[in-house]
Amino acid sequence: MLQAGAGWARVPSFKVQRLLEEGVLSEFYAEGSTPVSWHAMLYYPNEEQLSLAADVFIERVMRLKEIIE
Repeated sequence: MLQAGAGWARVPSFKVQRLLEEGVLSEFYAEGSTPVSWHAMLYYPNEEQLSLAADVFIERVMRLKEIIE
């Protein structure tokens, strides 16, 4: 809907970075607003018990900071 020009959304920048760079979407700030930051805690059992899927998930979550910045 955003690409069709049908409104605005609050979206993590890493999800729309390519569209911003290509000029498909534009970023704006509402007067008086503040940037949103978030964090998440990830809890998991002993690494010896992890499945391959869990291991890949944890690895990707740990790299999110690199992707976002």
